Amino acid sequence: MRPEVDFPIWWQRAAAEVGLPAEATPEHLSLAGVGLARLLKQLQALDAPRRALLMAMACLANPNRANWLQREHDLHFGQLTAADLGQEVFQVLVGLLATFPTPQPTQRSNP
Repeated sequence: MRPEVDFPIWWQRAAAEVGLPAEATPEHLSLAGVGLARLLKQLQALDAPRRALLMAMACLANPNRANWLQREHDLHFGQLTAADLGQEVFQVLVGLLATFPTPQPTQRSNP
């Protein structure tokens, strides 16, 4: 896996699935400024599987607010099974989560 290469590809597939512009980046879902209003509007326009996918994307884009987002909107991608999500959405969600670039722990040297 090469998250720095693969994640943007899966992000674009997910953005297309939820109706975001092709050039959408995680910053487009930032909760700063008008981001929350845009997210709420987009969530209302989607079916349950795509709402779960968009919520997962918003949580990845705002990791410090993920618990608040899920609690506030009572929707978490983990609540839906693969059958609930459907093949297309499930495949994109798994690809997105599998390639999400997580910070690598820094190694400390012993004195």
